[in-house]
Amino acid sequence: MMPAGRLLSWLAGLSTLVLLAALVGPVLGPVETVRELLMGSPNSLVRSIVVDMRLPRALVAALIGGALGASGAALQGLFRNPLADPAILGVSPTAAFFCQLVLFLFGAASALFTLPLAACFGALLSTALLTFLLRPRSFSNRDLLLLAGIALGQVMGAASALLLSLSVSDHSRAQRLLLWILGNLDGKTWAQVALGLLPVTVGVVSLLRTGPALDALTFGSATATSLGVDIRRTERAVALWASVLSGLTVALGGIIGFVGLLAPHFVRSFGSSRHQRVIAESALCGACLLVGADALARCVLAPVELPVGVITGTLGAPVFAFLLWRRFRGAS
Repeated sequence: MMPAGRLLSWLAGLSTLVLLAALVGPVLGPVETVRELLMGSPNSLVRSIVVDMRLPRALVAALIGGALGASGAALQGLFRNPLADPAILGVSPTAAFFCQLVLFLFGAASALFTLPLAACFGALLSTALLTFLLRPRSFSNRDLLLLAGIALGQVMGAASALLLSLSVSDHSRAQRLLLWILGNLDGKTWAQVALGLLPVTVGVVSLLRTGPALDALTFGSATATSLGVDIRRTERAVALWASVLSGLTVALGGIIGFVGLLAPHFVRSFGSSRHQRVIAESALCGACLLVGADALARCVLAPVELPVGVITGTLGAPVFAFLLWRRFRGAS
């Protein structure tokens, strides 16, 4: 596991970002918010904005970012591909399509519980397909996995666009469907914090337990087997928990791309290589990244609020293009 000093640094940074995210916004600035809170009797409007709107939103962003960071690091270790990411591999778009399908067919009734189930089912389905492609008898070029994931994401994107086009006559339903495509954290509540806290914690801890096996897999399947690693069991565990985490993030906030790609690469730039440390730090880094991106999305064009997926896509797309160019340039 990571050293205690580094863990405390990450936690301090995350706590600071959550606090800042609760204080900043287009309606009530940080100076006014702090002044009202320090007076000892903040009015009901300030309390409602900070406690009931901004704070749960920041915490949901931290949960989503942590889940995406951990699942991205684990998928990169499993597929032994530094470009692996739930959104790039088509996991998030498939989960989002199943969420949109539930909303299209049944509306928003009981969405708090049905959407996570639909999203996890879609994520498991897509990850099962990619894990099947991982089988040595199925393909030998792991770069093909990346292309297969991108193709799957495009198919799911087209299916989502079809549902959206069929909903143009119903403005409210079309808007809900569009939010899943763009990624949005508006209107998050304490109920969603409670819904996501336990599964994200269990999922991240479960992925941490696969760290030693993923370390062994970096030396190849034969070496890992000789070291006593059950490869099939490791693949199933990583695929299951990465899918659950990815599906839950889609249910809570829609498709938020590139967090699972950026966080592990940022962590590895500090010299981390053991998968337990990379997964743990990527979870905290992803949480910090998304909390900061969401605060930026609320303030950069205030009073207009940008979808957080636009911010993460703007940050992540150039990094992905650079990593892809460097990978294929090194292979040539």
